[in-house]
Amino acid sequence: MSRVSVRKLTNPTNSEIEAAVTVMNEAFDGQRSIELFTGGDKSLVTPYWRANILAALHSGEVWVASDGTEAIMSIGIWFGPGKELYETKEIESFLELVSHETREWWITKVGHKAYRPLCLKFFGDCLGVKTRIDNWFANVIATHPRYQGRGLATAHIEGIHQKVMREGSYLALGTSGESQERFYRSVGFWERGRMKSEPSDLICFFSRSTAFLIFAITLKLVLLSVVNLRRAEIELLSQRAQSYSYLGDDYPPTWNIGKITTVKLMHGDTSHYELEGPIADMEWDALTPNNGTVYLGPKKMSFSVSMFHQLRCLNIIRKESNRKRHLEGDSQDEGGRTGYIPSELANHCMNYLRQMIICRADTVLDAVKGIPRVDVLREETRCRDWTQVYDAAEKAQPGQM
Repeated sequence: MSRVSVRKLTNPTNSEIEAAVTVMNEAFDGQRSIELFTGGDKSLVTPYWRANILAALHSGEVWVASDGTEAIMSIGIWFGPGKELYETKEIESFLELVSHETREWWITKVGHKAYRPLCLKFFGDCLGVKTRIDNWFANVIATHPRYQGRGLATAHIEGIHQKVMREGSYLALGTSGESQERFYRSVGFWERGRMKSEPSDLICFFSRSTAFLIFAITLKLVLLSVVNLRRAEIELLSQRAQSYSYLGDDYPPTWNIGKITTVKLMHGDTSHYELEGPIADMEWDALTPNNGTVYLGPKKMSFSVSMFHQLRCLNIIRKESNRKRHLEGDSQDEGGRTGYIPSELANHCMNYLRQMIICRADTVLDAVKGIPRVDVLREETRCRDWTQVYDAAEKAQPGQM
């Protein structure tokens, strides 16, 4: 799989604008919502999407994604603090093209006196009164059907995440549909509220490749969370396992096993997991069932899960320490040398654990007492439930698939 690249569309050429319009046309082909917005006039579909893109270029931002080429395969339209698509002159100009009946429909169904105030109130209740106008909202993320399943939509979110993070702002969007809801949860969004309304002829502006942020009337509108991108614990990860082939390098960076709950870990010494002895060997080996390997995808591609990799490395270092101590207890040469040479595997594990520790940059404060002797005190820690990883790993073995 080629590397996905995302860039902001700045001073685009006419051909780039038309390429972006083509992506929108293809992604929403046959959608009932577009029929409604254009009054059923197919000749207005392209002008409608062109108005969306031009509005975002002037009042928001347009980001495009490609998969190793300059071709525009996916497009994201974003509006920052205080900006809205349907308040732009480009949309007003588009409405001059539609029929009188369609224009009236826009005013009564989509306009300021209809559904939009209801949605704005809902957004305010869920996110805070000023959150909608102070932060970034996704209006549309769409991928050409030919290029779906390549991580392009995820790349859009990660790209805007970098910008929003620099501004110390938030990122929010609204969506509906179970599959879309699962996707946005998988990339770090939290649900902040749900709204139900009476059925209407305005349906959700949504297809498999898109996320909508227009004010749509639907049976269920799910507003996913504002993501505080300044907090280290919220990560935007590509975890759509169903979109990967698990062949070659086409696999997700993180294993998606669903939502992992938090549990308490009580600190204290234990008689288990000692440094040496046959029981200690069995206990440490049991921490990494099947050597910590899982098998994913139709071809059962093998992976080492990071949690198990770290536990396995601790065990390797433990065994290496015992080996060194035993050699030191044996005969030495005249220079006091024991013949001990550290193993390359142990050296790898020391560096791997060092990297994993600094990568996580845990800033939890541990109380200390006793000077000059320092004792670190921590009664408990809130942790991700490691038993869920064990359960998932058990199911990801060849005999269980």
